[in-house]
Amino acid sequence: MSNHKIDEISDQNNQAAELINESFSKKTILRHELDVLFEEYKSIRDEIISLQEFTRQNITTTYAGLGVLGAISPFVVKKNLQFVFLIFPIFFLSIALTSTKYALAGLNMGSYLQKTLIPHTREVLSKMDNEKDYSHIFSWEEGSGVVRKYGWFFLPANSAHYWIVLFAALISMAAYFGFPPDPKPPVILVGLAVFINSVLFIYTVIVGLVAGLSR
Repeated sequence: MSNHKIDEISDQNNQAAELINESFSKKTILRHELDVLFEEYKSIRDEIISLQEFTRQNITTTYAGLGVLGAISPFVVKKNLQFVFLIFPIFFLSIALTSTKYALAGLNMGSYLQKTLIPHTREVLSKMDNEKDYSHIFSWEEGSGVVRKYGWFFLPANSAHYWIVLFAALISMAAYFGFPPDPKPPVILVGLAVFINSVLFIYTVIVGLVAGLSR
């Protein structure tokens, strides 16, 4: 075999080796990127779960607040301290607003998953093996189930924990007017408390509806 032929075969082998190394290097980079994406996905999912846990804790706190309210009501009425009934709604509405904050944070994370992270993950998988269809990956995150399709119809059920808190605030305010104190506190003080509760209640309802309809 001539030296020219040997050199030609050697060049071909070198080119083949370079292509293999380049392909291997590219797949290695893509695999590292995929690992990062999966870690980011797990981190976001863990954060969403923790936000849901905070919401459950808020429900427990609401029931505890209602229990306390019911327990002290006889004493409050007997001692003519009904103004306390106008303080409890602020406590309940602050819980509702906190729950809304967690819900909005969860919605933002979910939106990032659907619009950015999941499509990019599928794109990386396709680059690693373009002969396969990866549309099923994380498809449950994008599911168009009945609840999502008719979100407005299931809004009361999806936001039950939220309306419970608002109902608790209403019960407390109604207790003040249902068992009016005698003598009554200064009109300015009562008016200010009612005004603050009304504004907070309306704002909380609006924010809750916006968050609920954004699901």
